[in-house]
Amino acid sequence: MRNARVAFPDATDPRTLQAASILVSERIATPVLVGDGQTVSNVAMAHGISLQGVEFINPPEFGQRDEVLHAFMNVRPGKIRTLDDARARCAVPTIAAGMALHIGAVDAVVAGSVTSTADVLRAALATIPLASGVSTLSSFFFMILNNQVLIYTDCAVVPEPDALQLCHIAGSAAQNMLRVAELQPRVAFLSFSTKGSAESASVLRVRQAAELFRQQFPNIPADGELQADAALVASVAERKSPASPLHGDANVLVFPNLDAGNIGYKLTERLAGAVALGPIVQGLSKPYCDLSRGCSADDIVNVACVAVLMSSLTA
Repeated sequence: MRNARVAFPDATDPRTLQAASILVSERIATPVLVGDGQTVSNVAMAHGISLQGVEFINPPEFGQRDEVLHAFMNVRPGKIRTLDDARARCAVPTIAAGMALHIGAVDAVVAGSVTSTADVLRAALATIPLASGVSTLSSFFFMILNNQVLIYTDCAVVPEPDALQLCHIAGSAAQNMLRVAELQPRVAFLSFSTKGSAESASVLRVRQAAELFRQQFPNIPADGELQADAALVASVAERKSPASPLHGDANVLVFPNLDAGNIGYKLTERLAGAVALGPIVQGLSKPYCDLSRGCSADDIVNVACVAVLMSSLTA
């Protein structure tokens, strides 16, 4: 794999600096710390972290470049009206990191150990266009549990997706399971109902999303609406949904809303001991990845690895 360059705008966070040091020592990627070099170096020294092999981008200097300013103004035409506005925005580390990604100076961005998810997503949308054919920005987690890899989606972005948005979220997640994890996606649209065992507006929405997905992706096994046990446990699936093509062996779990997704991944992580990689933003043309603010240095390294894999697919 080529030596990818990954930008980190939360550059004064000791966890980020520790992750950068690991990425260098393990020869995974070249970290690019986005911030004032002296300030970042002082933090690293205070925590005994080596920054050998790490590169820097100083946002105010980077944001003065004509190439950066004009590209930024063209990402969302009409949003930024003057060069002075563009300079001010590009001096913000999350924006500078996104523009470095946009112009190809780095291959991926990983943020969120300090910056809120909302601010990470705003920066990503301000600097990186959506992927071709994608209309819904969303997120997913790789959940690693008992040597099993699952995707949970969406857990961080769309609060109350409609049926079409759920379909698009599932489509992006299925593609990431196939292309990044190199596993055949098996998609379950989750609900408190299994195949008509209950009726409500949310059940109908999930059912419609599953049907839209089957029409759009006929070669990917998918079903819904399903309760979680019917999606994941073969013996339960045999009783509750014997005709399901998943047979209790789903690996992409599509949650009906953000409440369910966020609660579900955190319960799985904290009570079942799963490794949660993400939330990883999906739907952009280049990888600008988010982190939970409760992440560890190892979590940052893992998400950076996912970002590197995603960058190799969009290059």
